[in-house]
Amino acid sequence: MKRKNCFIVAIDGPAASGKSTIAKKVAIFFNFQYINTGKLYRILALKLSKQNRYINKEFLEQFPSLTIDDYYSSDNKELYSEEIGKLASILAAKQEIRSILLDIQRELAYSQCSVLDGRDIGSIVCPDADIKFFITAKLSVRARRRFKELISLKKRLTYKQVLLKLIERDIRDTNRSIAPLTQAEDAIYIDSSYIKLEQAFNEITKKILVIK
Repeated sequence: MKRKNCFIVAIDGPAASGKSTIAKKVAIFFNFQYINTGKLYRILALKLSKQNRYINKEFLEQFPSLTIDDYYSSDNKELYSEEIGKLASILAAKQEIRSILLDIQRELAYSQCSVLDGRDIGSIVCPDADIKFFITAKLSVRARRRFKELISLKKRLTYKQVLLKLIERDIRDTNRSIAPLTQAEDAIYIDSSYIKLEQAFNEITKKILVIK
């Protein structure tokens, strides 16, 4: 896919690291398009759950029906539930599915100046990004952030349940054989464990302004 003359920012990191919050703010600051690449897997996961279907040969043959329009038109609370997130992570480990969604992700990214967040943006989706970041935080910090977020959404989960789900997600994302969570060699590492996300945002925007 041919890339237009546009600036691309890649932000990777584990679940609840703050990467999505920061990526959205960066996109607004620079008036760029914000792309959550994981959303495509969630859209597919939601479709699967509603149709009560299994991932088999028949499904994969009929799969290429997901489009860019699906990305822009799909946005509801159900899409961001813990259950859909878990299924999306499982789907992301399937090579056939990743190959199909990769084309859509790149088409989105290369259409205009963009900020993308995910787990393999800098290494797989947009290895030619103009600048790359890897945002992380200690597991306990990420668990507290996710717990606080879920409580605000009236979800009935304990901190321990949230912690265990994050551990499970980290293991699945880092150990999958296809495009595991990884820091690109040329990515700028940011640990947000002991700083506010606003500080991380300021650090990122300053680094972008230097080269933009």
